[in-house]
Amino acid sequence: MEKQGRQGAKSMALFGAHLVRRGVATASQIVEALARQNARRVPIDQLAITRGALTAADVLRVMDEARRTHDDFVRCSVKLGLLAPAAVADLLDAQRATGPRIGELLVEMGVLTHVTLLRELEEFQKAPAASGVHAVNVSIAIDHASTTTKRG
Repeated sequence: MEKQGRQGAKSMALFGAHLVRRGVATASQIVEALARQNARRVPIDQLAITRGALTAADVLRVMDEARRTHDDFVRCSVKLGLLAPAAVADLLDAQRATGPRIGELLVEMGVLTHVTLLRELEEFQKAPAASGVHAVNVSIAIDHASTTTKRG
């Protein structure tokens, strides 16, 4: 299941690249949709408590460490030995499943219609797995822009 979740996330990143490549959405629209998606996901600390991976006291300890070291929650939880990398991967997969899908957000934003979304999903599923270097380059550009947006 863990592997399937990460493949699903990768597919959705490539779906964004597919939409850009086909001229249906711009990279900035995809980045905006990804930002909205992240904002509507269950925070990783809440998910860790709900799933029994961390206690509330553990979360406070990780938050103190993150504040002290200016590092993120996930890295600090691993550094403190509270979460194993495999547990982090499971939590991140579960977190990705909590937010709306990128296509739904693009419809909500008025970038796509439901009909266009369905057509593009069908085209995306027909396309070869990696559909060339261009898709990878667009995906990397989207990931980079998304990371830059989170910092700013």
